[in-house]
Amino acid sequence: MSTGESRIVRMPEAMRLTGPGKSAIHRRYRAGAFPRPLGLGPQSIGRRREEILEWLESLPRAEAAGDCGGKV
Repeated sequence: MSTGESRIVRMPEAMRLTGPGKSAIHRRYRAGAFPRPLGLGPQSIGRRREEILEWLESLPRAEAAGDCGGKV
């Protein structure tokens, strides 16, 4: 495993990796659908980059180009 994958990332980098904003990440976490945060300090959290990348890989792929979540 490379050191880049095993490091801890804060929210701005998590958003860059995943695409959705802060609120969407929080909603997904509360629903049990996003990697769990780690306490880094009294008011600081982060997530393992490796877990975020694994989560991204686990998402279903769009069947066709331009698929916007099945909305017609």
